[in-house]
Amino acid sequence: MNVAVVLSQKNRVLLLYPLLLIAGLFLWHGMTGFSLRDEGYLWYGAKAFLAGDFTLRDYSGYDPGRYFLVAGTMILMGDTGVLAMRLAAMLSQLGASILLMRWIIRAGMIRNVRDELIAVCFLCVLCLWMFPRHKIFDISTSMVLVVLFSWFVSNVTVRRSLLVGIGIGLVAIMGRNHGVYGLLSMGLLLPVVLFHDFTSARAVRIIGSGIIGVVVGFV
Repeated sequence: MNVAVVLSQKNRVLLLYPLLLIAGLFLWHGMTGFSLRDEGYLWYGAKAFLAGDFTLRDYSGYDPGRYFLVAGTMILMGDTGVLAMRLAAMLSQLGASILLMRWIIRAGMIRNVRDELIAVCFLCVLCLWMFPRHKIFDISTSMVLVVLFSWFVSNVTVRRSLLVGIGIGLVAIMGRNHGVYGLLSMGLLLPVVLFHDFTSARAVRIIGSGIIGVVVGFV
């Protein structure tokens, strides 16, 4: 594979910078030895989930989505220690950052070296926002919602409404509050996007498909 292609501007913004920045923060946090703080609650919940307990039913905790991700990482690593938990948070952060960078590239916002530098600064601000570590899942979820709604607004169709609804339902598994934010955002967006090409039949199809998507995603 051509090195120039691998290290092209788009690939640098999409993969290289997020990976280097987030991996560097991961290593720095590990060497600095910050206290677990609320991470201990997340750690306990993920281990309890692996033992057969279930958040909201068997003990008070976060919504189950983050436990799924942490427990899955623990299974893959064959380890239920704090390192596996922190790696799960890092992967969540990395995935959301790559998704957001991909949308920025698709929107045609990376055209020259100046845009590339702005994108790096933007990534640095995002990483500062994603602190402390136990909030990474919440912030990553918010970033995914931003990308979903940007994608929907760029081309409003019944299919996209359904997929965004499914996304909101899945987001609610990460945090019911984020599901509520997603529904409120969708409710504010729909009148605006439907106004430009309004027909009652189109509005019913788009709104109906969004509602079905939310139910499917959450179930």
